[in-house]
Amino acid sequence: MLTWSKKNFGDQDPVNCLFGIAEELGELCHAHLKDKQGIRLNKNEVEFKRKDAIADTVIYLLDFTARLGIVIDDFTEVNSGNLPPDEYLTLIIYECGNLANSFIDHSLTEIEVYAKEILRYLDAYANCYNLNLMVLVPHIWEGTVSKRTWQRSR
Repeated sequence: MLTWSKKNFGDQDPVNCLFGIAEELGELCHAHLKDKQGIRLNKNEVEFKRKDAIADTVIYLLDFTARLGIVIDDFTEVNSGNLPPDEYLTLIIYECGNLANSFIDHSLTEIEVYAKEILRYLDAYANCYNLNLMVLVPHIWEGTVSKRTWQRSR
């Protein structure tokens, strides 16, 4: 993935990946909220947007950590409990704030900890909708993302 990212985006500042995480998390929150409210999106649209946003968040997060020299091998070893989706999504948002603070503080150790927490909570959130993160992300990556070639607008 890092090779693809560098080919398409060059040797960009890792903070761009952090912004991408926030963007995708916003899309996930949008789909989640509209599903709860029962407005503007039908069930198929919610499902598609939820899957895409979860996978894209993971892809940006792994690109972010890889650009900092952090390799995330495993993150599902600890059971995250059995919470409702709202709580998992709130925990993901919280940990993203911690991730951003750790980036500002230049703490690679903390970045790795918070990245793994985000991945664990994303996995648990996905499980609430009978989605398997280890299946979903490669499916989205291989089916869509890896085939994209980004054209620069400037």
